Amino acid sequence: MPFGTFFWGAGRGGKSGGIPWRSADRSFTSRTEGRPVLVALARKLGSWFLPPHSTQNASIPICNKLVTYSTPIFLLLRGVSAFRHELVCAPMAPRIVVAVDFGTTRSAWAYKVGDDEPDDKTDDKIFVRIPGGVGPAPSARTKTETAALINRRGRGELVAFGQAALERHAENTATAGGDPSDASEALFKWYKTTLFKPKPGENTVERVTATSTSGDVVPLLGVMTATLRYFKKDAVGFLSSLTGRTIRARDVNWVLTVPAVYDDFAKHFMRQAAHEAGMIDKVGSTNLRLCLEPEAACLAVIPRGANNPLTCEAEGKKMMIVDCGGGTVDITTHNIVTIDPLNVVEVAAPTGGAWGSTQVDEAFKKWLQRFLGDWYDKIAKTEILLSIMEFWERKKAAFDGHESAEPVRLNLSALGQRQMMDSHDLEDLRTRYNRGESRRNRVEGKGYMVILPTTLVTSFFTPTLDSIARCLRGIKGGSALRNLHRVFVVGGFSRCPLLMQVVRAELQNASCRVVEVSEPDIAIVRGAVKYFDESAVFNSRRARLTYGASVLHAFDEKNAEHRRRRDAGETLKYDDRDEVMVDGCFFPHIRIGENVPTNGVTSRENYTPVSLENETNCIQVYASSARDPAFVDEDSCFMLGKISFPLDMTKKTRQERAYRVEFTFGGPELTVKILHRTEEKQIADAVMTLSRVPKSYDGISGGLWQS
Repeated sequence: MPFGTFFWGAGRGGKSGGIPWRSADRSFTSRTEGRPVLVALARKLGSWFLPPHSTQNASIPICNKLVTYSTPIFLLLRGVSAFRHELVCAPMAPRIVVAVDFGTTRSAWAYKVGDDEPDDKTDDKIFVRIPGGVGPAPSARTKTETAALINRRGRGELVAFGQAALERHAENTATAGGDPSDASEALFKWYKTTLFKPKPGENTVERVTATSTSGDVVPLLGVMTATLRYFKKDAVGFLSSLTGRTIRARDVNWVLTVPAVYDDFAKHFMRQAAHEAGMIDKVGSTNLRLCLEPEAACLAVIPRGANNPLTCEAEGKKMMIVDCGGGTVDITTHNIVTIDPLNVVEVAAPTGGAWGSTQVDEAFKKWLQRFLGDWYDKIAKTEILLSIMEFWERKKAAFDGHESAEPVRLNLSALGQRQMMDSHDLEDLRTRYNRGESRRNRVEGKGYMVILPTTLVTSFFTPTLDSIARCLRGIKGGSALRNLHRVFVVGGFSRCPLLMQVVRAELQNASCRVVEVSEPDIAIVRGAVKYFDESAVFNSRRARLTYGASVLHAFDEKNAEHRRRRDAGETLKYDDRDEVMVDGCFFPHIRIGENVPTNGVTSRENYTPVSLENETNCIQVYASSARDPAFVDEDSCFMLGKISFPLDMTKKTRQERAYRVEFTFGGPELTVKILHRTEEKQIADAVMTLSRVPKSYDGISGGLWQS
C-alpha cells in the first residue's frame, strides 16, 4: 500500500467523509479522528512544516470538530503530510547497472545510468571505464592489465591496479636493489587462472592460493576481494561525481563476468569474493548477477534495431560465440528462436579450455629460459623479466605469421641493467643457442637485439592454436552444429591474425560466415551491462553435469550392488525403523544434457529424515559426468557442497519433519535451497557451502530419505 494511501485515503477528489487537503499541488483527504497526542511533539512537527503565510487562528472542521492551526492534532497531521510529501517528491536515485569484466590478463568496467526508453533501440547509454579513471568514459576502448599490487604488511590492501601497479612495482623493485621480494608490496598477475586450474588440495574457498611474481603464496580470496573492492570504490566514486549524489554499493545492480568453462565452485568463489568486497550485503543477493562471458558477448554483437547483423532468415538456425581471452577460450552455441526480440536456446553445453593468449606467453617464456640458460634464474623474479614480457606482448599482438613478414626484433637491453650482462655475453648466448637449432629457427642480431625468425615465433602459437582447432573440429562433427549460420569471435586474443585463420579454416563455409567483431576487447563488458535486464534472451541452457544428493535407500536383496555393500558393512539399521538402509545412493535432480529453463525452479523433491533421533540434517550435494550414477562414490561423481540445517523437533513424526530440496539454475549458477514442506518457505539456516573435491565419500550421508 502506498505511503499516502495508508495515511490519507482517497487522494485526489476522493470521497472519504473528510476534507480536501492541498499540499504542494497534491490533494489528500483526512480520515483521521482527533485523538490525544503529545502536544509538544505535535507543535514541533507543525512548526517545522507550517507555511509562513498560515493564519494561526483559522479553524476547519475535522470529524465534526473545529480544529485550529494551533490545535495539536492539526499540527501533527500537517507535519506528517509534509513529511510524506518530502518522501514522495524527493528525487529518486537513478537506476544504475555496473558490469565488471575482471579478466585473466586485462580488465575494465562499464555502466548505464537510468532506464531505456521503450523505443530506444541503441546501446548509446553504455559507457566503458578503465579501472583507476584512466581517460574519460567515451574514449575507453581498451582494457588495462589485470595486475594487483598488494601491501605485504598490515591487512594486505590493494595499493595500485593495472598499469599503475606495474609502474609502481618497477619503482619499488629499483628502490629495493632489484629484488622485488625485498619490496613492501607484492605484484600479482594472471591470478584468476588459479580458479580454472586448481592445485592439489585446494578444495575449499579458503585453501585456494595465488602466487605473486616474486613467489609470495597467499589466499586467492584475499587478492580477489581486494581487486573487486578496488573496482567497487572506483565505480561508486565515479558515479557519485557523475550523478551529483552519494551512490553506495547497494544502490548499484552489479554484473560480474565469468568464463563459461568455470565450474560451480569457481562461480561460487567469485560471488563470495564480491560479498567480501562489499558489493553485496549477502552472498546470495540478487543485486549481483554472474554472466557467462560468451553470453555477454552475444548481447553486445547482436544489438537491437538497425545494427543487428542477423536477419529473419537466421531464425531456426544456429550461431556460435567464440570468446578468446587471456586465460581461456569459451565456446557457446545457441539456436536462434527469434530475432526481434532476440531469444535463443543453448543447444550444447559450453566448451573450451585454458587456451588463451597467456599460453603463448608461457611458450615464449620457456624459449627465453632455454635461450638464456642460467641467466634466466637471475632475472626470473625481477622487474627485468617483466619488462621483457611487456616488450614481447607488444610484438605478439602485431604478429601475423606470414613468412614474408618482418621477423620479430626482441630488445633485451633490460639485461644490461646493473651490469648483469654485456653485449658480448649475449653474443655468446646466440652462438651457443644456434648450435642446437635448425637453420629455420636460428636467431640473429647484434648487441642486445635478438632477431627471432617467423618460424620460431609461430611455434610459440602452434600448441595453443592446435588445441583450439581440435576443439572446434570436435564440435563441428556433432549434430548440435548442423545448420550453423554465424560465428562471432570476441575477446582480446581474437585480434591475433593467426587465431582468426584457424577459426575460419575450421568453421567458415558457404552457409556459415565467421564474423570479426569491432572492438572485440570490450564487447563482453558492454554486453554484461545489458545482461542484467536482458538475461531472459537466454531461454534455457544445457545441464553441464548430473546434479543430485546423497541419500539412503531401502535395501534391495535383488540388487547385486546392495548385497555387496551389505557384505562390506556399508548398510545401516535404525532402531525406530524395520528397514535396512543403503547409504551413499545418488538421487538425481537434474541430468547431464537436459534442457534447463533459466527462469524458474528446475527440480523440487520431498525428503524426510530417516530417523526421529536426528535433530539436524546435512545434505551432501553431488555432481557427476555420468547421466545415471547409482552411488556417489563412483568414479564419475564428486561432491559440490553441503547444507546443514536444524529439524523442527516440535513435530512428532518423520513425515511432519519433512522438507523439500530445490535445485535452481536462475542464471549460470546452481542454487540449492531447503524449504519447509508445507509452508514453501526457505529454512533460514540452510546455506550451501561449496567445495571442490574430485572424489569424496566419507560414510554417513547425514540421514536423508527421499520420499
